[in-house]
Amino acid sequence: MEGLVGVDPPQALDAQLMAAGRSHLDATTAANPALFDGPVLALTEISAFEQVNRKVSDTFLFTWLPRIGAAVSGYFAMVATCDALRVEPAMRARVDELAGGDPLRRGTGRAAAIGISVATTLPVDGGLELLLVRRAPDTADAGLWDVVPSGTLEPADGDPLIANAATELREELGLEIDARALASRLTVIGVTVDLWRLRPEICMRLNLTAEEAARLDDAALVSGGEHDRLCRIPLNRSGFAGLWSEFGPERFTPSAAGAIALLEESVAATGA
Repeated sequence: MEGLVGVDPPQALDAQLMAAGRSHLDATTAANPALFDGPVLALTEISAFEQVNRKVSDTFLFTWLPRIGAAVSGYFAMVATCDALRVEPAMRARVDELAGGDPLRRGTGRAAAIGISVATTLPVDGGLELLLVRRAPDTADAGLWDVVPSGTLEPADGDPLIANAATELREELGLEIDARALASRLTVIGVTVDLWRLRPEICMRLNLTAEEAARLDDAALVSGGEHDRLCRIPLNRSGFAGLWSEFGPERFTPSAAGAIALLEESVAATGA
């Protein structure tokens, strides 16, 4: 996992994109004054990848990434140049132009903040279950189901994937896992690109121990304001089939739909 994300020199934001997304940024910050313009790691360029020959909902799937270039940018710049694409589709032509026709692989001129999604599994009755949460009202992608924990990659000492995953586990699940131990337990299962926002998401898997799973507080998971429901899905062929038929890809966040599809492929290939 070390070296998957490399930090590049900062890249300039395109003034035209920033201007086009300003009204969306203003509306977003007005609706949620508590939003903080913190630093994020934004895509510069994916050096190489293999594309899976399908997409799930509004997500493209990728595998085998030797390096993802990233530069430090800001959360508000992400809102203006990426999140705004959901409501200002005319901006996409400029994004495509800046990226040389390849916006899935290049983040030129915008703050395509890199996300992380961790598919967390729990041991139960000799098998495993996948933990899912529904996003609460007044959050991004409200009402859609998500894997947990998830978040935006921020600059950090050492491997940013490990550092940010440890932070999200503590904040969203209340679990303290030593970074060194976490590095040996997290598995990267692939990378997706959110087609709503043209942002990459690094998808990982973490199998909790029985002791860790017993420390989870279901009530706390849905009372912190970010999530309002949770469910657990058996991690097997029938569990995945039931998940897609009951929920449908459109009821997941783009990043979660991609993470679950990658997890399903991994389970089918390895049997675990």
